[in-house]
Amino acid sequence: MYLVHAHFSHAHHIPLPAEAAQLIWDGCAERGVEHVVVHSAMERDDSLVGLYVLARSVEEAEGVAARACRRALDEHVELAGFRLTSCGIRLVPDFYDQQFRRGPSGRDMPDPN
Repeated sequence: MYLVHAHFSHAHHIPLPAEAAQLIWDGCAERGVEHVVVHSAMERDDSLVGLYVLARSVEEAEGVAARACRRALDEHVELAGFRLTSCGIRLVPDFYDQQFRRGPSGRDMPDPN
C-alpha cells in the first residue's frame, strides 16, 4: 500500500470543499484506492489530498491516484476551478539516512558480530 499525495489549487486560493474526499472516492473505490482524506489549505495556497492505494509499484500507485483525481475534477461541478498541481509519493530520504548512520555499524540495527 502506498500513500500518494495530490495537491490541488484554485485561482482564488480557496480550499477544496468538505465533500472532496467523497467525490474522489466515489469514482475510484474499485480501482485500488483504499482511503481518501483531504487536508485543506491553512497557510499554503493549495489543498492536500492523501490517497492510500494498493498497487504493485510506486508508479502504478501514482498513476491510479492521478487518474482518480483528474476523473473527479472532470465529473464534479463542485470541483470546478480546481486543478491538480502535483501527484506523487513523498520520499523522506534524510530521515532514513539518519537512521542508517546511527550506531557504530552504520546501520539501524546492532552489528551481530
